[in-house]
Amino acid sequence: MKLSGSAAARFPSAPDKALAGALIYGEDGAEVSARRDRLRDAFLGGAAEADLLLTRLDAGEVRREPALILDAMKARGFFSGRQVVTLDNATDGLAGAIEAALGEAGPEDAFLIVTAGALQKRSKLRAVFEAARNAAAAPVYADAGGPEALRLMMDEQGLERAEDGAMALLQTYAAGMDSGTMRDFLRRLALYRLDEPGPLREADVRACAPDALSADIDSLLDSVLLGAAERLSPALRRIETQGEGAVAVVLAAQRRFADLHARTTGGGGRPLFGAAKDVMDRALRRWGQAEAEAALRHLFETDLALRGPAGAAPFALLERALMRLALLPKPR
Repeated sequence: MKLSGSAAARFPSAPDKALAGALIYGEDGAEVSARRDRLRDAFLGGAAEADLLLTRLDAGEVRREPALILDAMKARGFFSGRQVVTLDNATDGLAGAIEAALGEAGPEDAFLIVTAGALQKRSKLRAVFEAARNAAAAPVYADAGGPEALRLMMDEQGLERAEDGAMALLQTYAAGMDSGTMRDFLRRLALYRLDEPGPLREADVRACAPDALSADIDSLLDSVLLGAAERLSPALRRIETQGEGAVAVVLAAQRRFADLHARTTGGGGRPLFGAAKDVMDRALRRWGQAEAEAALRHLFETDLALRGPAGAAPFALLERALMRLALLPKPR
């Protein structure tokens, strides 16, 4: 069974326990691990004997002895309750053994959780879980800072309600953070709001947020959108000295330009307020649909280059890419 979008994101917290197993995969290793843990906890909860109900398999050992998967799923322990088997860093080479184990799994057998990195559309491992009636494939998308993922992380921390301004600011922060950092931020925010009634306010977010990070990334992307190329180098230097990665900045830029592109096509875009709305309104006077699409393609290529084999210094590559974007729109 293939899951996508919100279904894939929500599955680890509320799985179908009639299934025999699930595959969680994606480029964001931290988020893959976090969802694996949530899925494991959904079965084992806080039981005192949880560790004794969990079996961890090593991918290398399974490659040498494929029967280990089915043996672990069929094993019976001393404690009642459904057991869980985890297999991390799986590859297509294990697809056959996993398919065989799922084919013989019964309702009393352990639930199998398999994790993997990014898998191509034709991956054999993906195909096993997507085709199985008793298993699910739940991808972790690179867009971990999207609205649905953000809402799920907020729900985990008990932050179910938020004012529009607070949500807009959180989405801006999420664009510049990986999922682990954003989850830690929301945890601090939940502690700050502990026992305080009413929805989350923008003032609460600003009180807990890493202001330097958000302000500098926002300023950088504002400059790109408005064509202020002379401001890019100083802004990038500040971001680099704070320890932020070039990939995180590219992801933030992709989100901002995706929002711009949605507006050029009449498709809406996320809610904006105050200064952020003013910048976007001015940007729309410079950018058309074709130019926004060209910018997104260039950002995607830059992302691939930054994640590929080591070459040029990441921030030097990033600076060239953003400079090109700042100068892309022709006078209208």
